[in-house]
Amino acid sequence: MAGQPPNHDSNPSPLSLEELIALFVAFSVVGVLLWWSLGRRSESWTGQTSLLGTRIEQLSQIGSANGTPGVSASSPVEPGMAAPNSTATPKGVTNETATTIEKRADSKSTAAIPGPASTVAGPATVAPPDLSRPLPAATAVVPPGPTIIVPTTVDPTVTFPDVPPTHWAYPFVNEMAKRGMIAGVGDGTFKPDQPVNRAQYAALLSEVLSAPRSGKTPFSDVKAGFWATQSIAGAVEGGFVKGYPDQTFQPNAPMTKMQVLLSLANGFGLPKPAGVNDALQSFADRDQLPEWAKPAVAAATQAGVVVNYPDVNQFRPNQAATRIEVVAMLYQALKTTGQLPAIQSPYIVQP
Repeated sequence: MAGQPPNHDSNPSPLSLEELIALFVAFSVVGVLLWWSLGRRSESWTGQTSLLGTRIEQLSQIGSANGTPGVSASSPVEPGMAAPNSTATPKGVTNETATTIEKRADSKSTAAIPGPASTVAGPATVAPPDLSRPLPAATAVVPPGPTIIVPTTVDPTVTFPDVPPTHWAYPFVNEMAKRGMIAGVGDGTFKPDQPVNRAQYAALLSEVLSAPRSGKTPFSDVKAGFWATQSIAGAVEGGFVKGYPDQTFQPNAPMTKMQVLLSLANGFGLPKPAGVNDALQSFADRDQLPEWAKPAVAAATQAGVVVNYPDVNQFRPNQAATRIEVVAMLYQALKTTGQLPAIQSPYIVQP
């Protein structure tokens, strides 16, 4: 009938197979694109925490096997935890606790705190030297001094009839005699009050010195066939004695007490005190000492080497030293090396 709309079927015709396949493919492509886009955003939001932690652990094990610096196999990184030396706060640690840990770490030595690594698995960045800290002082090269060896062999049967146990110096003589360091004269006595000359003093030193002995001396009065030539050479090479400006040694000249102490202070390298005059206050006759000799005598006094008999306060520097005095003072000097026991005597000047 004219004027009426065309008559359409109310039920549309079903889609063909080709149309269904086309729709499925279209939706599949759209779904894949949407899934890929959302996955990329998720990685940027979370930093791929789980995957990164697993990868750090794998790289840590690989780096340790290859000897990569900065990666320790003894403390592998667990998945989900921050890498070593990173600024991220570990799980279970609040910001306040992390701040406390950082303060404690800063208070420790920098040698115990590893520096930050440039990459997770790569070698650690080598920190530049800390120029704010002073460099250690160079060790001074000190030339070796004479080797002083006290014999350890003990023979308690060595005695001298003129140095009985009641003698004031018996402890000194007894300790050195039983070690074979001193001997008596031809008749078996010790002659304690006999003065000591320079050659005899050098011979006494030779019993404890292991310094090289060339057997040659520059002294015109010490010939190769002289009985004490080797001893004098050893004492000179050890820094204990010197000759005179005229190239003589004067082996038969007596040793004064001051000369003995100067020799022991120099040969044993006794340290000189800061207050030289203070160390000499105990000597009533200290004004007899020349100024150039005071530092060495003060060093010997501070080390407990000076032995004065019968008056402990009288030094008598220019008096010829006797055999017993030389033995007592040499014993005290040897004691400073720790090779002899201390002796209690009222005649040892206390520093």
